[in-house]
Amino acid sequence: MGPANSINAWKGAYLIFALLLIVSCSPASLKEGSKACELIENISTAYESYLESARANPCGFLQVREPLLEVSGFLTAPAHPGAEIHLFITPELSFNSSIYVVENCPPILRKSLNGSLDFHLGPLPKGKYVAMLARTAFGETRGFPIVWARPDSNLSLKQSFHGGDGRYSIAPFEIGEAMTGAAETVGTQGEPNAIG
Repeated sequence: MGPANSINAWKGAYLIFALLLIVSCSPASLKEGSKACELIENISTAYESYLESARANPCGFLQVREPLLEVSGFLTAPAHPGAEIHLFITPELSFNSSIYVVENCPPILRKSLNGSLDFHLGPLPKGKYVAMLARTAFGETRGFPIVWARPDSNLSLKQSFHGGDGRYSIAPFEIGEAMTGAAETVGTQGEPNAIG
């Protein structure tokens, strides 16, 4: 038996054990104070508490799951060589929330632009994000990130706005369920080939 088969056998045994514990926790056994049922209840409570605290996090909450949407973009002005784009999770798409996240939370992605106007943020799950470049990344002409994604049958991208303050150029956006009908082009507004 190879290592992969051994791991699969343990996974299968664990799954069977977990199912037996769950099945053995009938309402009657809960009243009797079954140790296995108490363990399952404690694990469930701890997990729910973790999810609640993670969702309340002012830096946002990222739960990686499929489907994913390939997100790219471009800058409205050239950035200095070595400039980086940063991607943050945000709980809201407002200007104030976006600035708060940029100033107080760690980025989930940091990518060098290598002198290019185009950038690729990779595949992302549903959620709210802020793309950001420091104001110092630009010369006299200040630029902003514009994000886009090709239309997808499962997900769509909606950029809230692009702007910033004296320190940051930001673009908050949301990836959500794809809209049907006429809204299929949502998220392609910034695509260079879709303009004009």
